[in-house]
This record gives sequence, structure tokens and C-alpha cells, in this order.
Amino acid sequence: MSSLPSGMDLLIKDYFDKYRAKGELPPGLRGKVRGKLLSDQKLLNQWRNRQGGLYYKDTKLNAVLLGLLDECFVDNGFYIPVDYKTRGFALKEDSEKYYQNQL
Repeated sequence: MSSLPSGMDLLIKDYFDKYRAKGELPPGLRGKVRGKLLSDQKLLNQWRNRQGGLYYKDTKLNAVLLGLLDECFVDNGFYIPVDYKTRGFALKEDSEKYYQNQL
């Protein structure tokens, strides 16, 4: 994996975290998305970390579903997971369909 997308993810997270500390949405999102940024930075940091990420364990299936969160909005008690899409190669015309199973 290219380090450029990883570096961009870190920059974007830092950018959003600065606005989270102010209790605001970044200017480019104001009036364009529902909800607000999750205010609990400590919890979000856990959800972003491989050791403390979000997971579901199904003991009947002996399976674990693990995910890391880039960002989270909250709207009327609902959590809205957000994933930044950065990549080191060109997008396909219909790239959105490839992300449906990711979440």
C-alpha cells in the first residue's frame, strides 16, 4: 500500500479533530451533511485503533467482524460512520459500487 493515501488519511483526521475540539463541522461540510461530529475524541481514537477498534464477535459462527473508523457523525441519537477514500491509483468510473460491501 502506498504511503501517500495513509498520510492523507492522517492529515484529514487531524483536520476533522481540530474542528471537533471547537464543536464545529469543517467549513466544507456545513449545511451539506446531517448531524455533527462525534464529540468524544477519546472514544473515536479507540475506534480508529486496531487494538480498540469496533468489533462484533459471533460465538455461534466462531467469527469476528472488525472495523476501524475514520470519522463518525451523530444525528438524533444515530451514529453515522464515515470512511475517507484516498488511494494511490486512479478511480474506476463506477467505483462507488466497490465500497458497498466495505461497511
